[in-house]
Amino acid sequence: MLALTLLLLAASPSPESLFQTAKVRHEAQSAKKFTYREELEQWATAKDGTLKLTSTKTFDVIMLEGDNYRKLTLIDGKPLDAKLQKQVDEDLEKTRTARRRSLKSITRTLSSGALSDIPRLFSLSLIGEELINGRKTWRVEATPNPAYKPANKEEEKLRNTTRTYWFDQADGIDIKSRIVYTKTTNGFQPGTEIEVNLSSVNGTWLADTLFFRFDLKAMAVMKAKGEARHRFFDYKLFEAESKLLPN
Repeated sequence: MLALTLLLLAASPSPESLFQTAKVRHEAQSAKKFTYREELEQWATAKDGTLKLTSTKTFDVIMLEGDNYRKLTLIDGKPLDAKLQKQVDEDLEKTRTARRRSLKSITRTLSSGALSDIPRLFSLSLIGEELINGRKTWRVEATPNPAYKPANKEEEKLRNTTRTYWFDQADGIDIKSRIVYTKTTNGFQPGTEIEVNLSSVNGTWLADTLFFRFDLKAMAVMKAKGEARHRFFDYKLFEAESKLLPN
């Protein structure tokens, strides 16, 4: 048994190498642009602790002048009324005009920047293997590195969390991640949690679900507790190139 354990440890990658591989994988697929649909369920926590569904919104995430645009299409499964539809259409045209006037190139990238910061800001522990949706992964726990001095407020906020990542053994990408806040940050209380799951769409790993479980107390007047559950689906590769030209 001891010999087998030592063999498994010897064959395991370092946590740092897992983060580096995942960063490279994200960068390799970041040039691809997709349109897709998003369903957002908003749940509120009642006084007895139970969750109550308060609304469901559906969005078409389209390409607009070179970047994704999130357009509301349904509320609780029903089309928008005339007044709200007009507001949505007007917002789309305002955004289109603003993007056309911008001389800056607009690109869509996956969030790999924060991923590359984790080995520097956190202490990493490889917990072992775990099956996620039938796929073998390496599970890594990340806790704030007590020896590291944050360089700015953004780094301080990142270190108000503990994190868990599941790296796909075959593809190298982080197919699941969970962030749990341990200190109050921007009004969000300890226990606030973000979980993201990816799935493969024709070889590209894209967000499948995002769960945001929150407890917000901002000043004395704003309090909210509940969940936001996002589901992303119907991905389509956007192949036409958009060029931004000044008016």
